[in-house]
Amino acid sequence: MNTSHPFRKTIVYGALGLLWLITVLIGYYYTHKPFSTDEMISLLIAAWRVLVVFGIISLAGGIGFKILKGCTDQPLSKTITQVALGLGILSVITLALGATLGFNLWIIASILILSGFLLFNNILDWLRSWIALKEAWNQSGRFGKTIAVFGIFILTCSFIVSLAPPLEFDTLTYHLAIPRAYLIEGRVTYLPDNMFWGMPEETEMLHTLAMLFGGNEAATLLGWSIGFLTLAGIFSYTKERLGYHAAWAAFACLLVGETLSASIAWGYVEWPSMFFATAMIIAMDEWLGNMEPKSIVLAGIFAGMTLATKYTAGILLLGGMIVILSKFKSLPWRTTLITLLLFGFSAVLVFSPWLAKNALATGNPVYPLLYPSGAMDQIRLDFYQKNSVARPWLEMLLLPWQATVWGLDGKIGYSASIGPLLLGLSLMCGAGWRERTKSEKTAILSAAFITGMGLIVWAIASQLVGLLNQSRLYFSFFPAWAILGGAGFTAFSRLKIKGIRFGRIASALILLVFGFAIFETGLKAQSQAATDVMFGLRSENEYITDHLGWYAPAMQAIQALPAGTRVLMLWETRSLYCLPKCDPDEVIDRWYHDVRTYESADRILASWQKQGFTHLLLNLDGANFFRENETWDTNEEWVQLKRLLDKLPPPTNFGESYSLYYLGTP
Repeated sequence: MNTSHPFRKTIVYGALGLLWLITVLIGYYYTHKPFSTDEMISLLIAAWRVLVVFGIISLAGGIGFKILKGCTDQPLSKTITQVALGLGILSVITLALGATLGFNLWIIASILILSGFLLFNNILDWLRSWIALKEAWNQSGRFGKTIAVFGIFILTCSFIVSLAPPLEFDTLTYHLAIPRAYLIEGRVTYLPDNMFWGMPEETEMLHTLAMLFGGNEAATLLGWSIGFLTLAGIFSYTKERLGYHAAWAAFACLLVGETLSASIAWGYVEWPSMFFATAMIIAMDEWLGNMEPKSIVLAGIFAGMTLATKYTAGILLLGGMIVILSKFKSLPWRTTLITLLLFGFSAVLVFSPWLAKNALATGNPVYPLLYPSGAMDQIRLDFYQKNSVARPWLEMLLLPWQATVWGLDGKIGYSASIGPLLLGLSLMCGAGWRERTKSEKTAILSAAFITGMGLIVWAIASQLVGLLNQSRLYFSFFPAWAILGGAGFTAFSRLKIKGIRFGRIASALILLVFGFAIFETGLKAQSQAATDVMFGLRSENEYITDHLGWYAPAMQAIQALPAGTRVLMLWETRSLYCLPKCDPDEVIDRWYHDVRTYESADRILASWQKQGFTHLLLNLDGANFFRENETWDTNEEWVQLKRLLDKLPPPTNFGESYSLYYLGTP
């Protein structure tokens, strides 16, 4: 029987029908556009930024997979250590390229594409290893899946925020302002205008790489991705050592804190410090299991990477040493000493590029700290270190309680809300100790040593310098604290009294706390309306103005000034949106310094003009706050400021918040 004729008819009818349907769709959507051109462009830009960050993370994963000889069926904790190693390597490579060849888009793109081609199979294998998440979902009970859904909601909200223009204070001051300055200069170079240049810049180098291809939002999205990897690492390690219930509890310990969950999208360095700390904990646990030198070297590398995110993250280096010393009884003293040296040397070696960068530019490897160097003279150094505060010793002893209960996001003091579960669950980790397996005891003790060292350093440092009281400075040991929280949850759940199920009570309380976090996150996301920018419903300038007030039009006015303009800022630290035309007052010390150096309004003005400044932006709110709250200033300083301003032409005012003055010529 010949079926070719009906077959041809079917093909013809199908093709004609499809062509007709496409024609109707084109005609309909020509007059009924589902989105405007601006909306489509905004979505495409957001998609490009996601692709940029995915490429960076994947390349880092492939690098780590190749070096650490991974396999596709490896535990998820191995997957996390591989990408951590890769990101650390990419950071140093970016520093080296930026200091030598410069940030040429095509050269760096070619290097990354070639690297991706050479590591293509390793990248694919690393990506395949994420199938472990599917198993984790299938093996989790109702409690775990509920926590996962809650976590996905919070992470989705922060993901959207990360794709909107950055707003947070430190991001605008240095975490993104310094990378933006590098890209404007075309290379890594000394930035005397921003003393934070001297702080460790491992994360800022990754920000620079992402910003080169995707702008500011690509950098904050990369930070979000690192936050996600951190949570995955904490979950996977805790699950492998303490079980699923402990893993989900540890996951919850971090996400219920307002500052912890929100800061994932800020572009800060806190989550990167926690990320490398998590990798160090995993590598340290591997050493505790096999006692092989390569494992302790890897742990030292991650400790060095943690320190390279911020100086206070050096807590992890001390914590790791305590873990090594805890095995003193079971190891010969020479082996213990060699292990300490391997761990410490690996960390210092990884950290050394940032010390070398500072030393070459200023002669001070830990610039801007310890002694005058570069743009940091004795007056500025004294000002920066003046906030020494003697606190009651009882407050030091009760530090975990104080930071948990009295720590409020953005407020003076601890300046962060870390949530109740870290403290609420961790103290119960020792319950039922005899029933614990050797592996569980090892993981809990290791986390306890690191957490204990972190709390001790925090308490002592806060007594020496007031600024070192802030919780965010010590987030690097929070992964260990979260692991203790997971252990405490399972220990509490195992307690049995006839008629009382402590596990269900604890689970209900965790879900209640998470519910509060969901509600708070949802309200904040709705009020922030970051989706409007992502979908092109609101311009970036409108978004920034809505959230930062008169700061936004002041920055726009600076950008509109002629080429060659240099704007000196007083009591305003945030320079991201006015670079390269502005010089920030990054630690609010410019007037304090200049009035003591030059003494009179005439000499101060002459010095500014000699330095090439053409305009002055005065933050009136900042000046008024300092006048009312600081004790170091005198009335004469404000008299000199008035005299200086009286010499200048009438300013352009932005509400009652900012005044932009023309300084004239020498």
